[in-house]
Amino acid sequence: MNQDSYDKSKNYLLAIKDKIHQFNSLQKTEYAGTLPLITKTAGSTSQKPLLTANSNQIPSKTTTSSDYSSYIKGVLIKTNDKQSNINVVNSEYNSEQFQGYYQQDMNNDKKSDLITRDTHTVWIKYADDAENKTKKHNSKYYLITPSLKKQGQTYESSQGSAFKLYDIYPEVKNFELKGQNFDALKFSRTHNNENAPDGYLIRISNRIDTQKEKFNADAYRYALFLPQSGVNTGSSLEYQENKKANITSLLNANFIYALRSYNPSSESLNFSISELPRERTYLQIASLKHSGNTYHIASPRSNQLLGGRQILGDTQPPKPNITLIRKTKKTIADQGAELNGYVGTYYDLRIERKDNVLVNNANIKENNKILTSKIINSQKGDILLENLFFTEPQTRYYEVSAVDSEGNEVSEQIALTIDSPLISIEDVSRFSGRKEGLKNPIQIDALLNTDIDRGTVTFQRERNQTLSDISALSGGKKLTNFPVSTHQTQVQGAYFDYGNLIGMFNQSGSLYGNIDSENGEITILPAYQNKLSLEVSFEKHYPIVNLMEGNKKLFQIVLRPEQLLSLEHKKGELVPLSSKRFGEYQGGKVLLIDQTPVLYIGPKGQLSSPQNLYASYQFNEKSQSVTYKIHLHRFGEEIASVQLKVKPM
Repeated sequence: MNQDSYDKSKNYLLAIKDKIHQFNSLQKTEYAGTLPLITKTAGSTSQKPLLTANSNQIPSKTTTSSDYSSYIKGVLIKTNDKQSNINVVNSEYNSEQFQGYYQQDMNNDKKSDLITRDTHTVWIKYADDAENKTKKHNSKYYLITPSLKKQGQTYESSQGSAFKLYDIYPEVKNFELKGQNFDALKFSRTHNNENAPDGYLIRISNRIDTQKEKFNADAYRYALFLPQSGVNTGSSLEYQENKKANITSLLNANFIYALRSYNPSSESLNFSISELPRERTYLQIASLKHSGNTYHIASPRSNQLLGGRQILGDTQPPKPNITLIRKTKKTIADQGAELNGYVGTYYDLRIERKDNVLVNNANIKENNKILTSKIINSQKGDILLENLFFTEPQTRYYEVSAVDSEGNEVSEQIALTIDSPLISIEDVSRFSGRKEGLKNPIQIDALLNTDIDRGTVTFQRERNQTLSDISALSGGKKLTNFPVSTHQTQVQGAYFDYGNLIGMFNQSGSLYGNIDSENGEITILPAYQNKLSLEVSFEKHYPIVNLMEGNKKLFQIVLRPEQLLSLEHKKGELVPLSSKRFGEYQGGKVLLIDQTPVLYIGPKGQLSSPQNLYASYQFNEKSQSVTYKIHLHRFGEEIASVQLKVKPM
């Protein structure tokens, strides 16, 4: 047999042994106590202590008798034949809870009787059961009530021992159930105005209590009642012997189901409790005394009442309403199990719960870790996961769950997707002259599709498939980031030094040439001057400068005219355009060749042609101007020359 089989077999046999022992014990008359115990025979009683190590007579043969009572959990007595012992406490648990009893001759028969008690009753077991106790009794004993005038006489002596018979805080005798509806129980208690206590404590148990107060004490719950003028949740409550805690912490831990206040001047105190569980429970009340910032139990507990609210046939769990709250604006950002939000924004995840009876508790978890939990104990309530804030796009998954008063549990999965706001360029303005020390700077206006609470916007320029931040100047300070805040969707950049030269790169990253954005000068680097050329075409009816590699167009550049400097025609005739029907060309001229309009010239140098004319491009450094020499065909003769200044790009 291996070790595992041995262990299992041993545990099985020990369990059977305990069951047999328990069964045999139940067949015997129980007689519990602590040493020394008295053995009994019919008609006479001997006072020999049990479990002596050796017999009083010399045995007929050699024997050894050991006192093994210290190894047994319980109370042992000898059988009538004195050959064996019986453990009269038939469970290990009860032997731990049983705190013993007291031995005292109560009826003057010179025999020690057994005295024990529970929370509100004293029990006496006489040594000689056959004695007629009605003829022999101690005539000194009498009933002492709270109306006793000699309240100082609270102890009675007998056989050299004193017994406490009266206390100024008596057991609460008139605690009763007045009524019950579906959700609450109503109790009453006639108040003791003569020796008014400082409060009352109801103990709630799920069993009938016939043992001492320490029995199964961790399962007890309480309801606390304090006078209206003396409710102090900062005090402590000694709810059991040598066990006390702060009242607020006991409430938060649901150790105290309810806290009520009452008018101490009222003769009858009426309580209504709706916080009791919906199960069969037993209630006992005791009075309290307040001293040293602690409420102490000052009386025995009353007899038990059957309590507990009516049990429901409820199978429906609490229903959720999931919302994402925009914290700073106190608005709903999204609803449902799939939520969407934005970076740089403060949110609260709110789950409202509603139940047909009562929502007990709720929690929110992420990756099986509880982030927050809440005891609701109401038909409806909510739980919040507060101050959510994200700095980058992501998706977070949460599990939210709730349990109602009848144990019905439900959970839902929530996906929260966080994105960056979309931004669009609304306008790019170019300034002539100098701003913030920059020559002809630009200003960028952008628009966010939604506002956020905290973040920055950075403007970038893409050239040759490379993004780079562009800086600006404001108040003499260099800026790269522009902050945004709640309610702000417009973003206005400061003055950017955009730079004059615009590079023309090939796919491998080599630079073909540059365009001066200020004056329209186009240059080709020496390494490409034998391979590339500039050609102007009117294929879209206005002049476009093409960077050509043979017949292949690499770049197309549109230069916007600002001022007409000169106009010469080599063929045809120039006719003024005076009619308004010519729009922006009114005040300009048209070049006619064979009475056919070939080229329209506006007053500011605008050029347009119904034909696909061709031209050469020239730049004059001295005048910082562009000249187009225009031909009817690519290799035809020149028909006109136009010199103009262009607008910054």
